[in-house]
Amino acid sequence: MRLPSSLPLRAALAFALCLLLSCRDRTRERPGAERREPSNKPAPAQSKPPERHDLLADLASCEIEHKGELLDLGTPAAEAHRAFSVTPLPDGAFLDRGGATFEKVTSSRVSFDLWLDEPLEKPSVSLRVHGGVARIVHVYVDGDRFGALRLPGDDTRILTANGKAESLATGRHRVELRFTGVPRGTKATYAELDWLRLGERDADPNSYAAPTFKDVLSDVVLDRIPRKSLVLRKDSTVRCFLRPSRDARLKLGIGMWGAGRGVAEIRALADGEAPSVLATKKVSGGDTAVWVPVNLELGAQASRVVGLEFRALEVTRGGRIAFGDPVIARTDDRALSSPRARLAVVVVLASTDRRSLPPWGPTRKLATLGGLSRESLAFASHRAPTTVSGGSLATLLTGVGPSVHGLEEPTSRLESEQRTLGEIVKEANGRSAFFSGVPTSFAPFGFNQGFDVFDTVSPVKDLPATEPFARAERWLEQELDDPHEAPLLLVLHARGAHPPWDLSREETQSLKPGDYSGGLDPRRGGIFLGQLRARQRKAGKRLLDDDWMRLSQLTEAALLKQDGALGRIVSLLRRKQVWDDTLFVVTSDVGPGSQPDLPFDPRGPLTEDRLLIPLLMKLPGGKLAGREVQEPSSTEDVTMTILQSLGLGAPKRIEGLDLAARAQGREPLVARAQIATLPDRYVARIGSRLLRGETGQVPKLCALDVDPGCAEDAFNREIIAGRALWQAVFHDQKLSRRAAPAEPKAPIELDEETAAALIVWGDR
Repeated sequence: MRLPSSLPLRAALAFALCLLLSCRDRTRERPGAERREPSNKPAPAQSKPPERHDLLADLASCEIEHKGELLDLGTPAAEAHRAFSVTPLPDGAFLDRGGATFEKVTSSRVSFDLWLDEPLEKPSVSLRVHGGVARIVHVYVDGDRFGALRLPGDDTRILTANGKAESLATGRHRVELRFTGVPRGTKATYAELDWLRLGERDADPNSYAAPTFKDVLSDVVLDRIPRKSLVLRKDSTVRCFLRPSRDARLKLGIGMWGAGRGVAEIRALADGEAPSVLATKKVSGGDTAVWVPVNLELGAQASRVVGLEFRALEVTRGGRIAFGDPVIARTDDRALSSPRARLAVVVVLASTDRRSLPPWGPTRKLATLGGLSRESLAFASHRAPTTVSGGSLATLLTGVGPSVHGLEEPTSRLESEQRTLGEIVKEANGRSAFFSGVPTSFAPFGFNQGFDVFDTVSPVKDLPATEPFARAERWLEQELDDPHEAPLLLVLHARGAHPPWDLSREETQSLKPGDYSGGLDPRRGGIFLGQLRARQRKAGKRLLDDDWMRLSQLTEAALLKQDGALGRIVSLLRRKQVWDDTLFVVTSDVGPGSQPDLPFDPRGPLTEDRLLIPLLMKLPGGKLAGREVQEPSSTEDVTMTILQSLGLGAPKRIEGLDLAARAQGREPLVARAQIATLPDRYVARIGSRLLRGETGQVPKLCALDVDPGCAEDAFNREIIAGRALWQAVFHDQKLSRRAAPAEPKAPIELDEETAAALIVWGDR
């Protein structure tokens, strides 16, 4: 009997439906999960634009010079010159008058710091001002009185104060304006300032036309080609500070805007060297004006911070020289492939000195860490963003610095608006877990947000310090038995070297020195150090040599146990055959500190022994195994590398560099300062130059290559490096003020268990 022709079609449809349902059943537990290529393959090349550093986008960090050093006081560029303060001006501090932006002065004294690259023989201070309630402004330079100027009424004028005949040397100078004649109790504006200039005396100061930032930035069209440009009159200079990579190039077009002719120059200034002229171009204007292409290699400038100058040497009256679309680009724009991971494991050993771990210290019995160091990249110049443990961990989870996420105090909390790695993984249908044995990362401090699993083990409980490792191991085994292909993230914040130390009385008796009678007990070590720290501030208490020896022995024994627990996680990954598909990171939150300071300070000073922390990174597939990277790295770089390795897009706010590319020689196109902060202190480092200071005070610059002890202050001598580092600090702090909530943060509410854990930890 012949079947109806429709039956084969029905059978085929039923078979297809069965296959579809079968596929859906296999992914039911992970809605939205999608299959990927094996994770040890390089990530496919992404179609993204070549890397560029737009100098015009960072114009607020540059300086303008025209017959002297000029401050355009109605713009953000002047804020970094306010006597090393980062306090923002109040709302309504700026106003527009005739197309020019003025700043309202509402206090009797204002100070500005300016740097001279060449001495002034006959110095003069001039300012464009609109009168307010003050009658007189007294002008001082470096504390010397330059003159008293009568302020106009409701009018705008240029006022000039000529100093004594003595010249002003190269370097930093402070200009102070003191306003008098103000009615008592007034809240009105003292005066309004447009710009201020420190330069040579001018025969006709009223004829001076200041090239403000609004004047020097314009859209210019030459030969029907538009470019965003710096436009400069004769004797004007724009100077930007940077340290380019070895493969960096400066690309731009130079042209004459208007009729006539001009001569443009680009040069580099470096401390202790004569200016280096990179290019000189003659240009002509009028109807035949064209863009002259310029492509300059900057590799010769890569070893230090330079001031990159754009100068108008000669310009026909009424015309301007245009520097169009100046950008820093790479000589080789090829993307470096990063190995793709299915799983990222991040182990943060609290307060662990990198000298306790291989390859920076002896392997001893640390079998897991010793083997891991041979399979990993070791980063020799990795720095923490703060000395507050929670702040450093928050940067790892968010990719932004403490001045942005706001966790700069031991009592601060990670706010919910900060997007964490756990949340990013979850948005990609992945799974994430956070296990902590460190009370400073418990739920009251905000670290429970964004993770599918958040679990803590208090040091008060009668559980070993390895318990977070054991729980993480169980979570991994459960997740790896699931066939889903979505990314996995495990973050483990372990006790590391921090007390209390998980050692029995019998284990302690075998430690050196044998006749030890001090107060460092494994269970009460944190309490003892906390009490000693409180007394140190009053009586200068310190640890004795025997205490330091016992401390070293205790941390070594504690790390040995955690090394064994870490080995069980590594064995699990090998047994599950995902080791090659895993990005495995071992690092610390902060350094413990070294003699003579007391260790484990919850808010320790921003010193190198506390900021330089270990970083081992095992890439998927064992790529680049055993290599030591000498170039600097930061916690934000680790965040970026995790996201890149898991195939996840990084939010624009994260400025870190993929460390897999870094290990292959890919430097930042323009070096980023390594900045570490506390609420009132900062350090910033580029190469061997380190700037240290307190807000509102003149900072200190250390030249670590010639003065590793930082005995001499080089700030007034190395004015290029000093200005560049201060600009980096200022703009980092400016981000924090922009991100700060309008209302004061509510105090942290500690639950009973966390409060008890912090006491044992030594933080209370």
